[in-house]
Amino acid sequence: MGYHEPMLGRAAVLLLLGVTGAAPAAARDAGVLDPPMVAREVKGRLGEIKACYERALRDTPSLRGRVEVHWTITTTGAVAGAGVERDTLGDQRVADCIVAHIARWTFPAPDGSVDISFPFVFESETPIEEASLGDGLPSPDRDRKPWRSVHVVYETSRAAPKRGVPVTLVAADPSLPTIVVRVERANRDDHDDATLVHVEPTDDVLWTKWAPPSMDHAWRYPRVAVLAGEHWTARSLPTKSLAEKDLPKGTRVEDVLLAVDADSDGRPDVVARTTCPKGEAPCELGCEEVWVRGKAWRRSDRVCSD
Repeated sequence: MGYHEPMLGRAAVLLLLGVTGAAPAAARDAGVLDPPMVAREVKGRLGEIKACYERALRDTPSLRGRVEVHWTITTTGAVAGAGVERDTLGDQRVADCIVAHIARWTFPAPDGSVDISFPFVFESETPIEEASLGDGLPSPDRDRKPWRSVHVVYETSRAAPKRGVPVTLVAADPSLPTIVVRVERANRDDHDDATLVHVEPTDDVLWTKWAPPSMDHAWRYPRVAVLAGEHWTARSLPTKSLAEKDLPKGTRVEDVLLAVDADSDGRPDVVARTTCPKGEAPCELGCEEVWVRGKAWRRSDRVCSD
């Protein structure tokens, strides 16, 4: 969820549910509540949580971190026992403000009390400096499920990134949550004038359980945008929602491989597209380009087939 105010810059607060795909942890007694329903209820109140964070940003513009809150939903739907379990944000005002708001919330009444642990991630948005386009490789292999993990690799025309630096993975399929991992290794291929980069595998439950549409027999894992740095708010956009006026100059919607909205304004901030090596169409051996929006669109990466 994005927010823009001149004196604050961009700020964001996320439900970690939307980032990891994991349901809110619940040590459940007699009661049962559907985790996605709980997430929807919390999402509808995010404005209150964001306000707690944004007030603190005025004093500490670089403030970022995670606050995990535990509470119990009673048989009346009221909240009891709200408190902070873990806090990497380190601002007591924000933690107290969050707990005070949650204590006043109400939920659909369960048959018995339900314990909830819910993580919120806060960050002040930073611009995307570099981006590339990668592929997800299920492990051990695509025909043996459930997969243990999904390993993303990408080629880049830029210099090899340092091992251990964070990158954000945004899949073309919007049902897959945005995740942050680290660069594992990179190998330069002088013949192809490119660098092959491997990032840490993810065992996120939605990434490892992804399935292609039925009747799709020649399937491949969704393409993945790899953004330098941590950008938890980034989300892929459906191609049908794109307008050519919002794309890099000369880009046709049908040539877009993946578009990413990094600040929740509904417009693409990263676009991966196919293009011909010399700009001539049609072409048998094309290139894949990744463009990043700043004050203007600029090309971040370009990799061409032999």
